Amino acid sequence: MMSAATGIRQVYHQLSACAGDEVTVSAAGSWLHAMLAGTVAQICPPVPAGPDVLPLLPGCWLQSVLHAGNAEQAIVLALHQIYRHCQSPDSPAFHYRQCLMTAGIITPATDSLAFAMDEYWPDAALEKAALALALGLNAYACLPEACGFTLAWVAMLETEEATAAHHGWMVMLRERLQILQAALPEADAADADWNVRVASGRRLAAWCLPASAWHPVIRPDASDHSDAARLLQKRVIHARGY
Repeated sequence: MMSAATGIRQVYHQLSACAGDEVTVSAAGSWLHAMLAGTVAQICPPVPAGPDVLPLLPGCWLQSVLHAGNAEQAIVLALHQIYRHCQSPDSPAFHYRQCLMTAGIITPATDSLAFAMDEYWPDAALEKAALALALGLNAYACLPEACGFTLAWVAMLETEEATAAHHGWMVMLRERLQILQAALPEADAADADWNVRVASGRRLAAWCLPASAWHPVIRPDASDHSDAARLLQKRVIHARGY
């Protein structure tokens, strides 16, 4: 299923619309591990700046984390609290949707085939989102990778501007992060495999995550959105007095 022969748009749709189907989850896990077996950056070339899909899927890489074993219960609960916080108002996803609406860009539901086929979203953006979804569908079995991805995501959000503009949301996120860090094994106490897998999750996040969750790239010049783009441009020109 997860191969070059299957278009990335179809792959994204299958993963975003997956309702726990065992065949899809298993295929997603195999694809994810194949990508993590090497360095993601070597498999996936650098991606030019463009609209990102992943910020519209808040915490999707943690969606199945509650199914992890009882041995890691403290880590699981901490990650789940972060996942729930991702869904709350003033989150990056909420901010991104507001930016799109302001630009006059209305998109279908993110788990719909229409969304996957919308040419506004570049193939590369859908591939990054699909990898995060693949991790999310297997988060219970890829707990160290999910931790690494989450730690990298929080680090990306930590900017002075975010602290000022989204103070309350960031304070609560830091509180949940502290609970997670307290539950994690010390680096020198954890087994080597755990540390290697956390590092793999960080590398995956480095490729999947946008440069800035608080400043998403909005490209209102796509053909399907040309009318909205022209309206937005007129408003900007008028506001600047040109």
